[in-house]
Amino acid sequence: MSRYYFDLLDGDALAIDDEGLELSDTRRVQAEAAKSLADMARDAAEATLSDSIIKWLSRCATRTDL
Repeated sequence: MSRYYFDLLDGDALAIDDEGLELSDTRRVQAEAAKSLADMARDAAEATLSDSIIKWLSRCATRTDL
């Protein structure tokens, strides 16, 4: 098996994968990359939603005409 590294570039920030994963073939590499991307997209959506809800609640709490 070969060891594959999945570095992440987010804007100007680079996160280096120092450990990597041992995978048997490129099909498994593609599957791992797809799973990681799906997880990152879910995490980003949840973070954005949470931030939006917090900002909305904050605005509601400070309005005097509610």
